Amino acid sequence: MDHLERFEDLISTIRVKGVSEDYLLCKIFRYSLGREALHWLKQLQPESLKSWSEIKNAFLCNFFDEARAEDLRSKIATFTQEPAESF
Repeated sequence: MDHLERFEDLISTIRVKGVSEDYLLCKIFRYSLGREALHWLKQLQPESLKSWSEIKNAFLCNFFDEARAEDLRSKIATFTQEPAESF
């Protein structure tokens, strides 16, 4: 999820007259991807994802699996504050 947040933050700084942020997100996303993710994106049917929301959701479904989510939930549930650590 961190990659998507950084990418969205970056694109939000770009302003092109007459071009929507959604369009920029969709068109530039492929250039932010590594080998495995780019391969996944290229395997999709052309025009199958028509908005940034659709691309983002498909990306998360493919790369943020339930096992990883469960691992993160477990880590969050066991957070502890060290004695010298500020709140």
